Amino acid sequence: MTHGPPVRPPPHTVVKVKSMLDAEFAKCDIRGGPPGDDGATTYYFFKNHNDDFGPLLKLLYWRGRQQSAIYDVYEQLCMRGFIQAYNVGLPMAINRSSESVQNLTWLLMCFEGPAKSYSSPGIEKLFPLQDDDFSLPLQWLATMIVRSSADNQDLPRTILASRYLGDIDDAKFCEYMKYCPFKVIQYNPEEGRCAPDLPGQFGFWLPHGIRTSPDDVFALELRKCIARFNRIEECFQEWFGFKPEEVYTEAQQMEFFEAHPNLLPE
Repeated sequence: MTHGPPVRPPPHTVVKVKSMLDAEFAKCDIRGGPPGDDGATTYYFFKNHNDDFGPLLKLLYWRGRQQSAIYDVYEQLCMRGFIQAYNVGLPMAINRSSESVQNLTWLLMCFEGPAKSYSSPGIEKLFPLQDDDFSLPLQWLATMIVRSSADNQDLPRTILASRYLGDIDDAKFCEYMKYCPFKVIQYNPEEGRCAPDLPGQFGFWLPHGIRTSPDDVFALELRKCIARFNRIEECFQEWFGFKPEEVYTEAQQMEFFEAHPNLLPE
């Protein structure tokens, strides 16, 4: 995250990045949104001088990578029958969750990836606007699990096998089992449902409240969500002057694996 261009990005890159940022801010509540957005909105609207968008791009890229890992887990759990893919059709409230979702979110925090990414109070930040707690992607995944009726007893083992969230932190998992036994998770097909088109959190692109039928429309809606992250990655890559081989965007990775399917992670 410390890599940067020796000179100011070219004008067309500045215009491209500003357009992307405007689109992302238009999707969130800049006045009464989550506390984690305060730094971003304050910087963009009051402290940003000479169109220095670097800090915001680092924040969006970091948030996007967290969501990308969670989305990979979502796809795995859909394939294994733990999540019904069409559950993303209902919009999800970002400012409230049930006890079941809170407990599941705590369980997901037991994996090393989220534990390092989302629990960083007292730890040196990678960049100025980094959140101490950006747990909405975990809440999203927990919500999709609670909306499904599958038996969740094998859930930790399945997530561990995917490797997307890393290993289980034994100490955190023991704490979870002591204070939050897994048996309290209750199935609710309408978990977290809210009114459609409510403002979200800055840079949150995981799908919810989208059209899920027919199948071709559903696929298009999912691609639109991922396209937001691809746009963020492209802007990040161009602004900081990374070469394509230094930062592979999701779209570039997809092209590579389509050309080399034998290299896909299992």
